[in-house]
Amino acid sequence: MAPEIAVVVASHDRPLRLRWLLEALADQTLARDRFEVVVAHDSSGAETDQLLEDHALARAGTLRHVRRAPGSSPPGAHSSSRAKPAPSMCRSVAVTSAASRHDLDRPASPPGERT
Repeated sequence: MAPEIAVVVASHDRPLRLRWLLEALADQTLARDRFEVVVAHDSSGAETDQLLEDHALARAGTLRHVRRAPGSSPPGAHSSSRAKPAPSMCRSVAVTSAASRHDLDRPASPPGERT
């Protein structure tokens, strides 16, 4: 079954904040087969790659990542826009940064309404 929700994360050289975000997502009560996490990053150190390979979400098949060349994204650009889930695979897509936290169990707002 395809996931219903994709959480797309842009990250740059902040492995600790990325770990916090991944831990918060791993702690969700929503079943892991109902969401996926896609991380796009251009981090220069190996710590981010190691985190993304070894995290429990990666081992469960819920996390995938796209690595770009270090410094290849201009400041403020969200490289996650290039790491979109396959069309029609997910009903909802949430784009965030490694410094954000989301509650996936909360119902989505209607289009145009902010929560």
